[in-house]
Amino acid sequence: MKYTSRKKTPLKWLNFLKFISLPIQILLYIYVFVSILMELFGSDMLPHLLAPVLNVYGYSANHLGSAFWPILSILLALIILVYWVFEIERGLIKWEGFSTVLWNLYLIVMYILCGGVMVAALMYLPPSTVSTIVMGYLVNFGIKVPASFVSYIPLLVFVVVWLIAGIIYISLNIIYFVRRKALFAKNYSEEVEVEKETSTVEEEKTEETTPSAVEENVEEKSTPTETEDKKIEEQAEPETVEETQDNESSEEKPVEIEPVLEETPKVDPVETEGYTQVISTAIENDTAEVKEPTHKVCKECGSEVLEPDAIFCTNCGKKLDE
Repeated sequence: MKYTSRKKTPLKWLNFLKFISLPIQILLYIYVFVSILMELFGSDMLPHLLAPVLNVYGYSANHLGSAFWPILSILLALIILVYWVFEIERGLIKWEGFSTVLWNLYLIVMYILCGGVMVAALMYLPPSTVSTIVMGYLVNFGIKVPASFVSYIPLLVFVVVWLIAGIIYISLNIIYFVRRKALFAKNYSEEVEVEKETSTVEEEKTEETTPSAVEENVEEKSTPTETEDKKIEEQAEPETVEETQDNESSEEKPVEIEPVLEETPKVDPVETEGYTQVISTAIENDTAEVKEPTHKVCKECGSEVLEPDAIFCTNCGKKLDE
């Protein structure tokens, strides 16, 4: 679940970091830095933090020898850590997104440094040396414990538990700030985020209700399709019956043969020896009318005989029929 509203989001851990944890860490690093400096200058006002380690290797605060550069690097690291934690504190107060990244990165770096030192001490230093160093720190801070508590096995168990707890702690912090990433956006607006949150809630409600509504719509759609199929089948049955009846009737009826009318050829006017024979034909509505000549016509040569009393054709000499 991701949070989008600063007013509605639980921020107890964030407030604990801003107002308690981070200020204490800044003060702790400053205390360690001042304590080391005072020890180097020979002051006994604060517990000695370098003496338990220096005494094991035969060094002292007045005679550092080869331990000078490691101690100097520790002082520089403390300055960097103070500035780093201060930037995280400032960024979290101002709701800057990069501050959450700095915090998670800070946890990872400190886990690697502290865990690496403890694992290296158990692996490469003699158990008696490790027990002596731990006992020296406890005595400097006024803590009295039995010597069996600082033997190799209890220290090994402590380191393993610390490593596992560190992984869980870092993972929880990363998840915590990933879910609250929207709260550290540059363009964050409480009104806009509230509107987004309400819209997302409405969308979730609609998503929950849509499956049932979709199922109802599917059921409603399925029933009309069945009725439509029935209607189509009913409509198809009369059509098939009509088609079969038409086919039967078409088989019973005889085929009618339309008569073919032969067109009468048109006769062009024929000129014969000064006589003009005109035969006009007219074909209208499949009928032909031929104008009968006014004089006798020879059936042999087709020429007209102008003399009404002629018996023989004046052209070919054949006898004319009356």
